[in-house]
Amino acid sequence: MSGKTGITGAEWLGSTLVLTLAGRLDSQTTPVCEAELGEHLARDPKRLVLDLEGLDYVASTGLRLLLLAAKRLKLKGGELRVCGLQANVQEVFEISGFNGLIPVFDTRPQAVSAGDDGPAAGSQNSSL
Repeated sequence: MSGKTGITGAEWLGSTLVLTLAGRLDSQTTPVCEAELGEHLARDPKRLVLDLEGLDYVASTGLRLLLLAAKRLKLKGGELRVCGLQANVQEVFEISGFNGLIPVFDTRPQAVSAGDDGPAAGSQNSSL
């Protein structure tokens, strides 16, 4: 894939921070992405949505990063959501069980606007 790998965009929508990721999350790119993500998490978003539409590949190191972010947010009363998973990334989420740990939404608007009172259309049930 050509272009930037890692966090390629950030947008605040109220108390929700939406980060766009692209490229690969593997042993080469995860450390840089982890540092960038840490800077964003320091701003204490209530909800973090990771738009993974541009993410082509995720390795175990990338999954670890997502799990640590979800736990960090949960400790502060927040929540991590992901959306826009490509088929191969979706398969990794399903095989690893991450779709049961982190709410997965089909689209960014669904991930941003879904209520806090239970799973919404376009999501898979999860419990971290």
